[in-house]
Amino acid sequence: MKINKLLNEDKQWMEIKTPDGLEERTMRYIAKRIAAEAVWKRVLRYTLAGMLSVMIAVGTFLFLDSRNTNKVILIYAYNGESKVEVIGNFNNWEEKISMTHDKKNGVWVGEIPVKGNGVFEYQFVIDDVIYTAGTAEYKIVDEDGNEHGIIML
Repeated sequence: MKINKLLNEDKQWMEIKTPDGLEERTMRYIAKRIAAEAVWKRVLRYTLAGMLSVMIAVGTFLFLDSRNTNKVILIYAYNGESKVEVIGNFNNWEEKISMTHDKKNGVWVGEIPVKGNGVFEYQFVIDDVIYTAGTAEYKIVDEDGNEHGIIML
């Protein structure tokens, strides 16, 4: 046993008997706890840094990808239709994009997002029935005799 002197609450010295090796065991325990905290702090720091790096990379990809998107304005002359939409290979012919009726100018206007550059085909869908290229300057005719307008970007 070891005898240690400690100052108590009344500011008086008192003697305490402690087992041999207690100080060393206590100091080893404290050192292990400090080391474990340091490891967790490093893990947390590197995890947060990694997550931030991934977020920056994804954000950069999305930003650069959005810069590669062109907005194309298509116009179709109003002839009494109640609805005009446009569809094309710019979205794999899967989604009809609604056009807005500009009553002042007597036309239908559609803003079409087109990714990348190239040659794109489209058709106007009139009142869910008629598929046409309208008065497109550049057209092709498919094997079924349908006209497709052409956009070149």
